[in-house]
Amino acid sequence: MNSIYRQKLETLRFEIRAFKTFEEKLKKWAEYSAEYCNKIAKVKNRAFYVFQSEPISEPEILILGLNPGGKNSFDSQIESDGWGLKEYKKMTPEVFIHQNPWYIGGKEAEKEKEWNILRNLNKTVNVQSELSQIFDNMVYMNILYFNSTNFAEFKTCFNNDWKEVFDNCIELSKLLIFEIIRPKKILCLGIDNCYKPFIKNSQTEELIYRSLYRSQINGLTIYGMTHPSARKTSIERELIGWHLYADWFNKPIVNVIQNKLTIIEKILSNIAKESNLRLDFDKTKIEQRFGSFKFYLQEETEVSIYFEFQKLFYSDLRFEMHKGGFLRTAKTCLPPYDNWMNLKDNFNQEELKNYFDREIKILLEGYNIL
Repeated sequence: MNSIYRQKLETLRFEIRAFKTFEEKLKKWAEYSAEYCNKIAKVKNRAFYVFQSEPISEPEILILGLNPGGKNSFDSQIESDGWGLKEYKKMTPEVFIHQNPWYIGGKEAEKEKEWNILRNLNKTVNVQSELSQIFDNMVYMNILYFNSTNFAEFKTCFNNDWKEVFDNCIELSKLLIFEIIRPKKILCLGIDNCYKPFIKNSQTEELIYRSLYRSQINGLTIYGMTHPSARKTSIERELIGWHLYADWFNKPIVNVIQNKLTIIEKILSNIAKESNLRLDFDKTKIEQRFGSFKFYLQEETEVSIYFEFQKLFYSDLRFEMHKGGFLRTAKTCLPPYDNWMNLKDNFNQEELKNYFDREIKILLEGYNIL
């Protein structure tokens, strides 16, 4: 952000603070921001808007997405009946301060299919009724106002100007959020392209490995979660929801897999006892990628039957005899035992026991240990 633009934003900040009402402040912000975006849109010919939902003052939560999806042109936006901009030939402040007409509650919403982002986000927020109620009082907006199919396509379209436009939109968004909307919390959808650029150099804390982060700016707590469109299981999405609930309501974290782990550990302990083995099973160490548990011969400290999760959250489980490394190519467990997150809560305990008991005996027999 160059010094001239920074000075203009500071001037705008003081002008906004001179107004008393939310509506006046929002209108003043939109007069400057819409004109800035109009100049860019006429050159790049990309449609733009800021709000998905209707803006309100001091919502419980502000959801911050990256940018509008698609490759609609600025020309087509101007000509669209849905936007109502034909007679003006540009985006007006009066339209800019309202929601996307195709989003829920908008005048064109009935023509739009259900948004996948919202459907997946609901799997996170609906884990607890109190958490879900917070999202009934929200504002949903974009950190970057110009549309693209993805962030890489935005960079390609805007070429050498992408960084300046992106940074300027972020600063306009911060001014809008901290000076005008003033939410109680912010949730960024996407970590690398939304959360991290928004918090910049602010200190951040990882709540769930590569899935949920927390930071603070001006006394306001900002969360960053993996984008709802990312390839996540329903249980992984729910786990994010439980962490948010615990953090927002000062409750203990409900780990959705702990009950299953307790049952599985008991089953594996019985197998170890019956086979004269020693089980090394530490629940705190197996959640991450390459987390593991082992079966040792009673007197052995180096050779083990080694089970290792290749991916996060107890998934892609493989196993083989191990001594400083797998002695042969590791074998992947058969479904559903390869992914414990996807095990049903009422999984067949006897079948799980029989599977691991059988595989362990095959390995022991293969190495002439039995």
